[in-house]
Amino acid sequence: MHTQTCFRRTLATAVRSAMMATLCMLVACVAPGGGSRDGCQLVSSATIRYLEPGEVRLLQLKGEAFLLHVGNDLEYDQRRIEGAALRRADDLESLTVMPVTSAQVVLYSAGFGDLYSDRAQPILRKLGDRVAVLRGGMAAWERNGFPVEGRKGNDVNSSCQPVTAPELRRGLVNHDEAALIDLRQQQDFETAHIPGARSVMPHELDKHIKSLPKDRWVILYDQGGGGGAMVGEQFARQGFRYCGYLTGGYQAWLNPRETGTR
Repeated sequence: MHTQTCFRRTLATAVRSAMMATLCMLVACVAPGGGSRDGCQLVSSATIRYLEPGEVRLLQLKGEAFLLHVGNDLEYDQRRIEGAALRRADDLESLTVMPVTSAQVVLYSAGFGDLYSDRAQPILRKLGDRVAVLRGGMAAWERNGFPVEGRKGNDVNSSCQPVTAPELRRGLVNHDEAALIDLRQQQDFETAHIPGARSVMPHELDKHIKSLPKDRWVILYDQGGGGGAMVGEQFARQGFRYCGYLTGGYQAWLNPRETGTR
């Protein structure tokens, strides 16, 4: 009897301690005025689940996948995964009230940063296991030779896409085959550069551009003067469908909070 009483007291004390610790953590994160302090995240911390293209294709063949193309009408009409429906990038919040389905909902994007933006990430974490994200997006799907559909003709994405520093940091984890091109002076590159980048001087582009793959992402960046966007247009004209440039250049990579977010 005495042992049971001690156990109950110990359990009650542990529960109270856990509740107080959680409360203290929440209070510590709340800044004056109701906001959250830097470094605190009050939204759900659920992990975003990623599926490989082969896993998604298998689910699709079994009729157990519901694919959503995250983007705009034009790119969806032009090129999409076979059987995918459209979900606008600015309407992801509506997924939080979608009806429960037995099929696995899989999101993907033809862009590099749509699902890695500061706006999309909290929503995806809130959804948790209700959705999964196709690792590598449309580029990885096509690279595996899986079926796509849409209108024939010139691609809508005929220009290089802007990518913010936070999107690039998140996206590189899931586009491990992306080619990073550093357009700065060789001395600047040798001093410091984004991990995995290769140095290509703008006047040497014609020599290197033929060796770069067109079936995966190529991300360009300069020091921060806008040269990446201009060079990106050259890549787009050469038929690079998956081309992006880092807005704000290398300076934005060093100070990602100072750049705009989408």
